[in-house]
Amino acid sequence: MKTEEELFKSLNLRLKDFKPDDEVNKHWSDPNAGTVIKVKEKPPPYIVFIIFIHLKKYDFGGRWEKVAWEIPIKYKNIPMMLAHKKFGFSIRAFTNKEEHAKLAQEAIYKINKTIPVAEQLIEPLIKSQVDIGAITLANDYNFLRSRYKYFREKAIEHLKKEIYGDDESEKHYEEAIEEYRKSGSIEIDFRVIKGKAASYIAAMTDAYYSLLEHIFVLIRPFIINDKNNIPLSKFIGLNWSDKYKILFDTKDSKAKKQLDVLQKIKEIYRNPLAHGNFRKEGYSLYVHFPRVGTIPMKLTQADSIEYFSFYDTKETELDFICNSFDKFDSFLEEGSAKYGMIYIKRELDVFYDDKNRKRYQAAMNSEKKFGALVEKMIRDSETARNMDW
Repeated sequence: MKTEEELFKSLNLRLKDFKPDDEVNKHWSDPNAGTVIKVKEKPPPYIVFIIFIHLKKYDFGGRWEKVAWEIPIKYKNIPMMLAHKKFGFSIRAFTNKEEHAKLAQEAIYKINKTIPVAEQLIEPLIKSQVDIGAITLANDYNFLRSRYKYFREKAIEHLKKEIYGDDESEKHYEEAIEEYRKSGSIEIDFRVIKGKAASYIAAMTDAYYSLLEHIFVLIRPFIINDKNNIPLSKFIGLNWSDKYKILFDTKDSKAKKQLDVLQKIKEIYRNPLAHGNFRKEGYSLYVHFPRVGTIPMKLTQADSIEYFSFYDTKETELDFICNSFDKFDSFLEEGSAKYGMIYIKRELDVFYDDKNRKRYQAAMNSEKKFGALVEKMIRDSETARNMDW
């Protein structure tokens, strides 16, 4: 691995034809000066800013209407302007000469070649910023939620067709459910439900746990307790149940019950699907026994395992899973995660730095106060997105 000194040497070599524009007022006093050059493979705006401002210490201008920043440079002594505007990154040449347009394209090529070196130089800073929480987390709650809802709706649709065909009368449905329960195995798994319904139930279940993983990281700044102080990078690496135990008080009977149900559904439904549809400890194995045939490896111990039985309920497997997930949704929206859920359901990204965490928590005294904060942050987000400074 190269040292920092070696990396800076490589960076400077790649940028040897660049220098700050020392005649800014002469070249760029008119904000509309120059000609925008069409280039292939535009670099990400943030990495351009890091290269020239953070690493090379150039001067820059901004912000103003629809402009985040502008960096005046010279490439092979030709004035150019690098900019991040509402519609993305651009480079302008001071004149419209064809040779200057070619030089602008060449400058972008050189910048792109510099990016890997710049990334290595800033990697230590990025890691330290993550550890102290100086980050923003993209909020994909609604996308992940819609994925879960899609598979859930499909599972319900296909299960109904498989249970009672095209007759959707309530009476026929109740009779069909009764027959379904009687024909079920004491070890409830996807052998009971066939076809597309089983596939959609599997996809629905997997999508919900993926959603939970996302929610638990997003709501963390809104949860106040003594356990919630480990570095973010470590927290993200924990499995979902360990995250749960940090965020919620599992000594509370309600929180403990919710965790138990989620763990049981995951153990019976999701884990086997992630491991070739085999359950742990031999519960998917059937032994060839002389003159008897195949018998469960775990024999009658299967009956002692807390599998869900539908002999005394009108719930199907799908009903149970959906109802359990709905109850957990309510637990999130009504308990200690309430304000976090209000926030992330409004599609706002989550700021993890100390300043914003204190800002969130200070507003969590009342729904009215917190609602006002959310509305302000939505306005601020729209202003930033549209660059209406």
